[in-house]
Amino acid sequence: MSTLFAFAEDKGHADAVFIENKGQWQENIFYKMELNNGSLFFEDQAVTFFMRDAQAHEDCCGRTEHNHNSIEAKEVTYFAYQAKWLGANLNSFKQGNNPRSDYRNYIKGNDPSKWQDHVQLFQHIVYKNIYNGIDVEYYGVEQDLKYNWIVQPGFDPSQIITEYSRNVKVKLVNGDLVIDAPTGAIVEKAPIVYQMVNGKKVFLPASYSLNNNEVSFKLGNYNKSLPLIIDPTVEFSSYSGSQSDNWGFTATYDGDGNLYGAGIVFDSGYPITSNNIQNTFHSLPPISIDQTTDIGLSKFSADGTQLLYSTYIGGNGVEQPHSMIVNSQGELIMFGVTGSLNFPTRTNGYNTSHNGGNQISINSFYKLKRSDIFIIKINPQGSSLTGGTYFGGSGNDGINSNTIKNYGDKSRGEVVVDDQDNIYIASCTYSTDFPTSAGASQTTAGVSEEAIIAKFNSNLSNMIWSTYYGGDGREAAFSLTVAPNGDVYTCGHTSSTSLANTSGALHPNPLGGEEGWVGRFDGTTGAHVKTTFLGTSALDQAFLIDSDKNNGIYVLGQSLGSYPVTPGVYSNPGSKQFIHKLNNSLSTTLFSTVIGGGGPFINIVPTAFNVDDCLNIMLSGWGGNTNSSAGNSGLLGGNTFNMPLSNNAYQSSTDGSDFYFMVL
Repeated sequence: MSTLFAFAEDKGHADAVFIENKGQWQENIFYKMELNNGSLFFEDQAVTFFMRDAQAHEDCCGRTEHNHNSIEAKEVTYFAYQAKWLGANLNSFKQGNNPRSDYRNYIKGNDPSKWQDHVQLFQHIVYKNIYNGIDVEYYGVEQDLKYNWIVQPGFDPSQIITEYSRNVKVKLVNGDLVIDAPTGAIVEKAPIVYQMVNGKKVFLPASYSLNNNEVSFKLGNYNKSLPLIIDPTVEFSSYSGSQSDNWGFTATYDGDGNLYGAGIVFDSGYPITSNNIQNTFHSLPPISIDQTTDIGLSKFSADGTQLLYSTYIGGNGVEQPHSMIVNSQGELIMFGVTGSLNFPTRTNGYNTSHNGGNQISINSFYKLKRSDIFIIKINPQGSSLTGGTYFGGSGNDGINSNTIKNYGDKSRGEVVVDDQDNIYIASCTYSTDFPTSAGASQTTAGVSEEAIIAKFNSNLSNMIWSTYYGGDGREAAFSLTVAPNGDVYTCGHTSSTSLANTSGALHPNPLGGEEGWVGRFDGTTGAHVKTTFLGTSALDQAFLIDSDKNNGIYVLGQSLGSYPVTPGVYSNPGSKQFIHKLNNSLSTTLFSTVIGGGGPFINIVPTAFNVDDCLNIMLSGWGGNTNSSAGNSGLLGGNTFNMPLSNNAYQSSTDGSDFYFMVL
């Protein structure tokens, strides 16, 4: 019997794959196959179908915050049923064929014995002798899945009886088999049966026989001395969707040019029972989807032709990866937030227990029950967690909730390493008991949200120093860099009317409204050295920071004011994205400029910023409809029209909602 699953959304023409079970799922599962609208689990004598209403899931999970309020809240229905082979041979031999070169790793929960690495992917699996003299095989054809019943000469095809679980209604309609499910009807077209005779297909009359929910085949006369192939087609009525919905959050690279990308993945999981299972996903408060996402992490070769590894990371709650970097040993450092009490850490980690917090909204339909910062370190093969710790206090940590002007600002913060592979993070906290070091420049929280900066040793077993930083308002630290002089520079957003140690700085006092700030901290002790306000009399934010080989400090941000432009620089007058270079004492402007479309709106939300050894300045961001109603000014949500382009630009046109890249 050959079954066809249509993958309605073309995402690269990847063949269907079968994922082996090495212990990451229940022991009764041998392989898993991911579909557009669910998953298939292959067991000893059955296949379990776990399906979802893909369009409702797309409406619910795939829409962004800006258009959420204009769409009616929906429930996403998940539904499981089972096709069981009655009388089949228990423990038939199951074999994966045509292995792929890529693999997956599963780092889930805080029990390392349950972590599985190098999980093999196959393009073809076969159940040998599932009935006496009968095999069933599954394989992918581009983005379709097929399976065949192969009856060897002299054996009886009437052995094949498939019983569908009683939570679905099975009926015959014009010779087709129709399985009614809440997630959409599944139709098995009338079976095609044939034999190969002298190298040619000879087709035979055949039909289904239905007795309640038990299905077998009625066959005409055929040559019993030749193999027989039973080959119907199954059609799923489904909407388009990825094999597992995922939202990208962060990316980085290593010394070999390999690319790392991480985001959150919606994985349906495996049903406990095949009868009357229905989970619902609600998109509005007070319902939380706290147990429906994990981090998805993938590493690609420098030329993009190979997936070097792909892994799940998470516990039984919600995770978000906010920033990544690769150290000198080729190990990936990831920083983010987790609501899981069993997030994977290491026993030698600085903190192996979640510290608490309250339910917090990421946007109007996505929530965490609690929020702690996590930092983890992964070996170059992606197969082992070589370091890991929680970091936080009894409040919510790592989620920026009070200084949001753009879509995605809640999930900012950064991790970097120094030449000794010590690990630094910049983020924010609502905890009044956030862990700080004895000599920290600020050991107590101020009002509401505070920025935090911290340093760990290379294996995350020891916090070297940690400090709050803030004033009489709200602060968040968005980015940081370790300059060649060893000091740590960080930047972010503030609503405070005063900050510590601003005397002698470029702007010791606020310039009006909410604005950016840049701070300098001693890299060895964490002592605060200097801070300057940065901005205009209007709304300003300092998003990303980097340093050059001469200890110059560069900041990329947004400003709704008339940001100063120094003589002799490239600029796009009137634009609302700024680049500002300061000396390392934060007392002098070396240059400042604005880039963008020249209108009154923000064009892009900054996502990456780098100054290379030749002092080239590289930046990227995105803009358009997603940001159109974010923030409270009404001016932040612009578009990417009229952005400056070079003559040889890779893409010279835009629909207003695109990524943007610039090198100066």
